[in-house]
Amino acid sequence: SPVQVEHLLLERRPAGIVLKPALCCHGGGFAAIWLGYREGRVEVRTDPAQTVPSSLEAYWSTRGSPSQAGLVIECLADQHPVLQRLNPSSLNTVRMFVAQRPGEPPEILFTCLKVGRPGSLTDNVSGGGVACTVNVQSGIIERARSAGVLFEEYASHPDTGAKLVGLEIPMWVEATELARDVTAFYPGHRILGLDVGFGPSFPFIVETNHRPDKVGFSLVGLPPRTMLRRFAA
Repeated sequence: SPVQVEHLLLERRPAGIVLKPALCCHGGGFAAIWLGYREGRVEVRTDPAQTVPSSLEAYWSTRGSPSQAGLVIECLADQHPVLQRLNPSSLNTVRMFVAQRPGEPPEILFTCLKVGRPGSLTDNVSGGGVACTVNVQSGIIERARSAGVLFEEYASHPDTGAKLVGLEIPMWVEATELARDVTAFYPGHRILGLDVGFGPSFPFIVETNHRPDKVGFSLVGLPPRTMLRRFAA
């Protein structure tokens, strides 16, 4: 409830948070807010440059209270400078499609860096972001393109001009090890889609998708039916 959220924020006092409905996809319902604290109340800014904050109650009246399905709340994360340069307004994450069979270690099928566009808070490809195929072993971007049937190929970000193809993702070994370790905690799931963020000094899990969108296979040139059949038995 809004009251519970306010109590949590007053206890933890983060500088900012991101909000997302527990049941959603493609970045639907995502929002970021910047917070301040005065006289036992939470002050909200929907833009860090906003001069006059609103109350948390006023924010909920505009956004709508959390649904019965629940709300995912995470602290705003600092981003590694290499990823920050690609598009500063969004947290640019790597989707790791990880599969596992009973009694076998998790296997990363493919990895795809998602990069947002200027002004966008999300990196979702469905929202206009850039999809970058990343070599699973090396962590180097091999291909970058837009989504859709008539996609465009990019060597650099179409807006910021930052290099994409040939760029090495930082802390790649640590990120892939993290993805495998997390997948092992879900022995009942054959395939997971993990969104991995990269902080200044360590990678972290943004979210775990138990039913990831299989369209992601097409972004990296893998036939979905072939890949899924390997882990269906």
